Amino acid sequence: MKTFRKILKAGTDYEKVVECRLADDANADVLKDTDKVESAGTTVYVTVKAKTNGKYNGTLKGTYRIGKYDISKLNVSVDPKTYTGRAVTLTDADLKWKNRPAGDFYRIDNSSYRKNVNKGKATVDVIGQGDYCGRKTISYTIGAKGVLWWFNNLFN
Repeated sequence: MKTFRKILKAGTDYEKVVECRLADDANADVLKDTDKVESAGTTVYVTVKAKTNGKYNGTLKGTYRIGKYDISKLNVSVDPKTYTGRAVTLTDADLKWKNRPAGDFYRIDNSSYRKNVNKGKATVDVIGQGDYCGRKTISYTIGAKGVLWWFNNLFN
């Protein structure tokens, strides 16, 4: 676990026992190490508690969704984009998936855009959904406006 450039240590900064449940309910049974969760689409609720009398306090909760397939294993490409002076974002139509699965298997994480205003290499993450889980970072290029664009806009 990492926070503000410091890696926290199990047993020192937080309890070694991490609670996992199949329901977001404190009364739900805690999963044991021997329990198998194999159903795609199952959500596992995780709770991590700060170590008593340690440097930190509080509780961190999160979720993990079990998927059949890992979206990071899929291949995708994006045609180069043109510099606009504003953030260059992608739409579903911009993503060219090789062997695209049927249905809605991902969503674009709009909070993950990086370096997408100026010319150069930009990135964005997609998050799996449905049978797909995980994240995939997609790179795309933002290129300069062509000479024809400048000429056409000289008199406008």
